[in-house]
Amino acid sequence: MGFLLLSTNGPLMELIITVTPPEVVVKFGDPVAINCSTAATTTFRMGWEYSAGKATVNNSYAFWKIDKLEDWTLQPICYVYPDIGSPCIETASIILYQTPDLVSVSALEDGPMEAGSTYRLKCDIYNVAPAHNLSVKWYRDNTTLYTDHITTYDVTPRNVTSSLTITPLRSDHRSLFRCKAELHLGPRGPELPPTAASAPFVATVLCKCPQQRSVKELTPDRDVTFDCSAEGNPDPEIKWIYKPAHNLKETTEGRQKIITVTAATSTNAGFYICVATNKVGNVTRTVTLVMRGMNTHSAEHFS
Repeated sequence: MGFLLLSTNGPLMELIITVTPPEVVVKFGDPVAINCSTAATTTFRMGWEYSAGKATVNNSYAFWKIDKLEDWTLQPICYVYPDIGSPCIETASIILYQTPDLVSVSALEDGPMEAGSTYRLKCDIYNVAPAHNLSVKWYRDNTTLYTDHITTYDVTPRNVTSSLTITPLRSDHRSLFRCKAELHLGPRGPELPPTAASAPFVATVLCKCPQQRSVKELTPDRDVTFDCSAEGNPDPEIKWIYKPAHNLKETTEGRQKIITVTAATSTNAGFYICVATNKVGNVTRTVTLVMRGMNTHSAEHFS
């Protein structure tokens, strides 16, 4: 602990200490310099009480500085002890900050997500200070979803976790979720808040294909084509279920399964069911082929 003293003589007056700047915001490991002055002209002793750094005194001010601030609890105190009257002290206001070593996003539940279900993501922020000046912003692609204001009051570096609850949609498959830690250090802090962002978390959203039903009416001896494709995650397997006939042919083009009926007759009337299956489940598209002049209730159902 160091003490620097200054003595002077003069008439008694009110004792006032001015610390400049009144608040210092400094990054861990950077230099700091603070001046303490008084307008008193009475006989007094003046100086800094400190555990690190060095100080000098000149006339009516005392100057303290440190080349590399790495003490999270350092609080230099400027003091004036007059020969007559009460002493006056002023503690320097120092906000020492450190940006996170790492920010990362992960899912609290294992495995891929299923559309329409609820899931939680967590943002781990390592070795940040002061945590009570920290805000965590969550993003889906370029859209801000939520801002979490941390309420802990530790001034030393610590690990912080923020969480986000989401109900993913089918359209969220392969969306990029990320979080960003921002230190808001007040009017004397950096103009742009110090930040650190996570790498993106790529969402894998499993989904079922939509159910479909339709009716196709056809004049006898005309040709008709049914095609079926489906989108889902993972990609679904597709198959048709139908009553075989000599004038019916099934083909595949890319991810489409196609049925072609040539010169349709009453024997072709009925249900043509396309089934799309993935690990989430299966869905169907049903096409009912009705021949004109034929009662729809006579169409055969098969499985």
